[in-house]
Amino acid sequence: MLKSFDTEYGRIAPFICSDMAFLSKIQQAGRNNVDILIVPASDWKEMTLLTAKTAIVRGVENGSNIIRHTNNRMSIVSNVKGCVLAQTNYFQSDTKTLSAQVAMKGRFTLYSYIGNLFVYLCNLYLLGSFILPQIKRLIKR
Repeated sequence: MLKSFDTEYGRIAPFICSDMAFLSKIQQAGRNNVDILIVPASDWKEMTLLTAKTAIVRGVENGSNIIRHTNNRMSIVSNVKGCVLAQTNYFQSDTKTLSAQVAMKGRFTLYSYIGNLFVYLCNLYLLGSFILPQIKRLIKR
């Protein structure tokens, strides 16, 4: 169960590193109206871009701002629209600090309640549009 808490800066929830990859966990943030997700992480070099982009997408899906700090890799701050407000790469930056202004309010998204249901329905429709004509053709023979 996701633990979130109200602060003067909005509702905040902590996630740890790979929790961002688990849809069921992150959807709780959207359902609980979490404004800011704080995600401390530790990446290895090959996963840096993938995990940063995954965090941004999860923030958009669930209407939350993301503050993702990593030790020795790319740290990012993104808003509810997925715009990167600040980023720094530990190995490519002279400074080891990151500063950004984050909105104190997230936004409602339907995705946190229905997940990939729309995608599944579209796939079902597409599959049905190919299979039904084949079945009708076989019945006519």
